[in-house]
Amino acid sequence: GGNVTVDVPVDVSVEAVGEPVAGEPVDVIATVAGEPVSNGTVRVNGTAVGRTGSDGQATVTLPEAETAVINVSRGDATGGRTLSVSRLSLSVSPLTGVPLPLTESVVTATFDGEPVPDASVAVDNESTATTGANGTAAVRLPFADSASVSATASIGGAGASAARPLRNPYR
Repeated sequence: GGNVTVDVPVDVSVEAVGEPVAGEPVDVIATVAGEPVSNGTVRVNGTAVGRTGSDGQATVTLPEAETAVINVSRGDATGGRTLSVSRLSLSVSPLTGVPLPLTESVVTATFDGEPVPDASVAVDNESTATTGANGTAAVRLPFADSASVSATASIGGAGASAARPLRNPYR
């Protein structure tokens, strides 16, 4: 008998399931030639964060960054993907020009530059409003030196949140 040389595929394909949102979990699936990579080491931006299951799937939490590099390796097989990570953005526009206590401000929630309807808006962790179709909601600022305005929304099945601190410039 002679020796037989067999080429073994080693290029791992990594796919994300769903919308990659900053600070939130996302499922990734690793395959080689269409077959799942089980027990593969999963890294996010170079840091090992877990292993794939028998189905080649793992859940990883994405960093608060614009991109995330997801790599999966097992033995000589390795591969990765750079994900564009989306984030919920929040702006607060005081109707008085500056954020003053007991005045109204317009909060605008956007995701990748698009308005986010039905986002829950809170001032100092108290729910106060929900954004409309244009991604905006009116809120009243508290009588305090500072306040925090935050919003949470469901984006493509994933949760997203953002916060913006405000200071009263006249106190």
